[in-house]
Amino acid sequence: GFFRRGEPDFSEGATVLFVGDVMVDRAVGRKIATEGLDHVLGSVKRLLFGSDFVVGNFEGTVSASTSPAAPAGSLQFIIAPQDFPPLSAAGFTHFSLANNHAGDAGREGLATTRRFFPERGLVPFGDPFAEGGFAATTGARILSVDPDSKK
Repeated sequence: GFFRRGEPDFSEGATVLFVGDVMVDRAVGRKIATEGLDHVLGSVKRLLFGSDFVVGNFEGTVSASTSPAAPAGSLQFIIAPQDFPPLSAAGFTHFSLANNHAGDAGREGLATTRRFFPERGLVPFGDPFAEGGFAATTGARILSVDPDSKK
């Protein structure tokens, strides 16, 4: 299991771990580039691998465009595709895109992120532009997992 030493035990049921914001741009991105994702995650990685599904809130946009859509002076988290770390290899499986930074590169940046994640073994869900605000998922994929498939 994930709270004991030894190999993880997935024999009984499925586990879902919800983490908070995951931001891989700016200083965190530089640290990942110089020291690696394993170093940045440290001992938390063991907890991620001990779960069948690891769901995070992806704070940012994956986009080749460096043109921010938000007003000048606001924080922008725009990660170039070539700088995106191997989050699925670290144990992450699903990411919410329904947050205040998912649109940092505009609707096209969000669309790029939504296409990019499955190519990296990640399932995106949620839509910050959905009618009704950030909590709404109308017209966007909502989180759905099949515990038997563990995917």
